[in-house]
Amino acid sequence: MKSCFALLLAFACTTSANAAEWQSVTSTPGNFKALLPSKPMKLNRTINTAVGKVELYMLISTTSGGKAAFAVMFNDYPAKVTQNSTANAILDRALNGAVKSKQGKIISKKSLKLDGFPGKEIKFEGTSNGKKLTGHIRVYLVKSRLYQLLVFGEGNVTVPKADVDKFFASFKRLKK
Repeated sequence: MKSCFALLLAFACTTSANAAEWQSVTSTPGNFKALLPSKPMKLNRTINTAVGKVELYMLISTTSGGKAAFAVMFNDYPAKVTQNSTANAILDRALNGAVKSKQGKIISKKSLKLDGFPGKEIKFEGTSNGKKLTGHIRVYLVKSRLYQLLVFGEGNVTVPKADVDKFFASFKRLKK
């Protein structure tokens, strides 16, 4: 999670988009649909993790001149990871890794479900390139697939709660 979070921040800080109208996006390989505030960029990366190499798929949308970003990411863990760890442990590692990578602290945390599968949501504060960062992250573990939904604002940009809620509420799995 730490590597993908850094990649997301680098992308958001160099990309600008106008948020004239929310875009509906569907990912057949990811088995989800969601609303994003601008046309997303699709990125795929192989990242090294504590459990080995993992293919990470990302849809990233930016607003506020690149100082705010919305992203849906997913990766599939090797079976040994989900067999040898609890869902709560996997979700906590993903969230804690993201916050730690930004010298951050968790402001609030709650558990939730997606189609009966476990999830967690946090609000956090941290830093990116010496600038204040405020964000919200939701993670869900569906069998061996980790879904990550991120929203953050950098510097003096705070993403309105209504936009965070709209984005999070729009995320749906296609096939149950």
